Amino acid sequence: MIQVPGYLIKREIGKGGMATVYLAVQASLDREVALKVMQPTLANDPNFSRRFLQEARTLASLTHPNIVAVYDVGVTEAQLHYFSMQHLPGGDFAHRIKDGVSEFEVVRVLAGVARALGFAHQRGFVHRDVSPANVLFDASGNPVLTDFGIARAVARTSRLTNAGVSVGTSHYMSPEQARGADVDARSDIYSLGCVAYEALTGKAPYTGEDGFAIAYAHVFEPIPRLPPKLAHWQMLVDRALAKSAGDRFANLDEFIEELARVGTLPSEAKPQADVLDDSDFIGLVADASRANKIPAELLGAIPPPAGAGAAAAAVAAMPAPAHASQPTPRPEPRVASKPRAPLPRRAIAVGALALALVVLVLYGLTRPPSPSRAAASVERSAPDRSPSAPPVPTPAPASTDAAPIMASGAEPPTAAALLDPAVPTTTDAGTPDATALDATTLEATGLDASLDPSLSPGLVAPDAIAPNPEEAEALKTALATTAVDPIALLLALGQSDLAAQRYAQPPGRNALERYQLAATLAERHRAKRELDRARQGVADVASGYVELAEKRLGEGNEREFLDYLARAETIAATVPQGAAPAQRVRDRRARLRDEAIAAGKTATTKWEQRAAIAAYERALTFDPGSREAQRGLATAKRIGETGYVFRDGNAPELVIASSGARKLAVARTEITVAEFKRYWQSRGRARGGSRPACRDRESFFRGGSKNRTFESPGFAQAASHPVVCVSWDDAADYARWLSEQTGKRYRLPTGAEWSAFARGAAGATNCRANVADARYRKAYDEKDAFGCDDGHAETGPVASYDAAPAGVYDAVGNVREWLGDCAQGCREHSAIGTAWFSAKDKTDVGQRASLGNDVASNTVGFRVVRELD
Repeated sequence: MIQVPGYLIKREIGKGGMATVYLAVQASLDREVALKVMQPTLANDPNFSRRFLQEARTLASLTHPNIVAVYDVGVTEAQLHYFSMQHLPGGDFAHRIKDGVSEFEVVRVLAGVARALGFAHQRGFVHRDVSPANVLFDASGNPVLTDFGIARAVARTSRLTNAGVSVGTSHYMSPEQARGADVDARSDIYSLGCVAYEALTGKAPYTGEDGFAIAYAHVFEPIPRLPPKLAHWQMLVDRALAKSAGDRFANLDEFIEELARVGTLPSEAKPQADVLDDSDFIGLVADASRANKIPAELLGAIPPPAGAGAAAAAVAAMPAPAHASQPTPRPEPRVASKPRAPLPRRAIAVGALALALVVLVLYGLTRPPSPSRAAASVERSAPDRSPSAPPVPTPAPASTDAAPIMASGAEPPTAAALLDPAVPTTTDAGTPDATALDATTLEATGLDASLDPSLSPGLVAPDAIAPNPEEAEALKTALATTAVDPIALLLALGQSDLAAQRYAQPPGRNALERYQLAATLAERHRAKRELDRARQGVADVASGYVELAEKRLGEGNEREFLDYLARAETIAATVPQGAAPAQRVRDRRARLRDEAIAAGKTATTKWEQRAAIAAYERALTFDPGSREAQRGLATAKRIGETGYVFRDGNAPELVIASSGARKLAVARTEITVAEFKRYWQSRGRARGGSRPACRDRESFFRGGSKNRTFESPGFAQAASHPVVCVSWDDAADYARWLSEQTGKRYRLPTGAEWSAFARGAAGATNCRANVADARYRKAYDEKDAFGCDDGHAETGPVASYDAAPAGVYDAVGNVREWLGDCAQGCREHSAIGTAWFSAKDKTDVGQRASLGNDVASNTVGFRVVRELD
């Protein structure tokens, strides 16, 4: 056990890649502490030392009841870096989740962690590793946030990201953290949302086979849905897990406010901000009904505003009044768990106004458009669109029939958002935007004939839609802003948003939501042409993202390029008209994937392992399911290892094998007729001299025949058969020629090397190699031939049988092979192994025949080896 002055160490209670934590007693105060000691092997690395010291300093500067307290920090004489901190005996949240936790406990723990993070954020620190395992409990059960080992001050640029040090836990990483981008406090909010989801369901929101798959899911997969019994948590989860940091809670105070809506918080943690709850919403709906004479049956169709909780169900259950003009009693407010801050008048007024507008729009939509307006809308064609752009709320599932294409669970934008296109905002491309819906755009929609000069520009007279004075007056009472033809207006606004690159941002004022809502309304009224235009608008949004992706790629921003492509792909899949942009995305991904794979192959051929791995990993970012890229990546990771197969240009295929303590690359097959012919045409003829006499079946008594050559050895051969009738001189010169062609050192193998890579090769029996078989017996009247039939009386194609364990073929049978070992003063060399003529009495794989260097036989060929640098 290690020694730290001033501490009595009891036992080890935790260990990680960077440090070990011990339960110890601080002698001076006689109190139990958690003593964190950096691994001694890391002490010499200044980066690790700085990281360790950074954690101690961060924790020491954050004094909060929900953040672990630091008591002491130091370095022992043995150069052990340590710091002591509060001992937390209550276990961690991860184990409690496995055992099951109540919703009340989830709220309590999340509130404590949120307060801790909020405190850290206010002091400029981002935790960057929020997870259930880093939430521990003290003796009183109070949740305490720990492990600030990778936290950093947001104003600093130093990252301390050495290899081997985790920069976050993959199941809880925000999309920007998974992509390696800069993170801020909103990244911790995302991680806390992941913790919330896991605490509620028992599993992380995103899973995968490895860290890469999980990171990909964080970036591209939609936010998961909670089971129905936990639906009241969905709003919190959706905001916390928004893909774009700008769509999340702006800070932990907002997170706690939403947490308060979901459940009961401790009294001191209950936020005092104005919250519109169910009772307020129900009352406002009733007030809107009385003021505007809206039929009660429409009340259930009103979408609740943010913060209304379960009010929609309450509204739907409200009793219908006997007459619209009679007072509708406001339902009793639900009993709250604690007093709620009073709702300001301004919030009530704004909410009532927005609700009235939504109610009136929906009421107008229950009537079919007048024939004149429908004809005008149908016959006018949309102006040219100029797409391009990014962040997208999760679109609806694909629809090829009359199903609505609004995003699942999404609320329609309010009437105020639809009718106020001139509010300055930021476009999807991130540029300032103040584009208004001008008269030209309105004229193109067929709405210009209904414009009332007494109203604000761009708004439609209420009496153009209401056929009787009473309803017209009701519309005027609600600010007289109801559109004559909401579908046409939505299409016009969507087109305006497209031109301004407001593809999916800001919420409620973007082309995607406008076109989705227009499609929903067009389906309701069976307006097929408008439905097609709306769906085409959604497809145009997808095309806009493709254009913006290309722009980002041209700027060298590959992360945003992939992000925009993913958005385009997701949106295009929601409508039949999205087939073209979806195909563009697939083609673009495929082209970039193939380019990366080609680069990976080139790097692999050159044994440039890092470049090859990087290229194949890049290919997988474009096409995660590419099996070719997956195989290439696996191959690249094995470059230089035993069993690795490769090729030097036109050289034979090689496999790395071991011979004793050395590694060398061995030709997997014997040199073929085709391979030797390339050598002979390039160099062999230039050597001059006559071809050696080629012996038949290695008989010393038959003598050689000048008529036999490697091209005509006395029997028929194909290009894939092993070359025969080559002397040792021919084989050695082939290896020298190959060395000159590739720039690598090729030679013939030694006997020891040959025996090493041939070890374990299949035997000659049962035709598991090309030896003397039934066909051989028939052709040469050999009584000792094997009874099986391997299909060849003489040589056969190389690699026709199983390889030896080392990965080489034909170590048994086919042809004997020349060795580099010399005998008789190197005037002779050995041929080793068995061949196509080997019968039952010649099955010894290690048998050798010593032949002169200029002797050739139609049973002897060769293979080469390459020395590794």
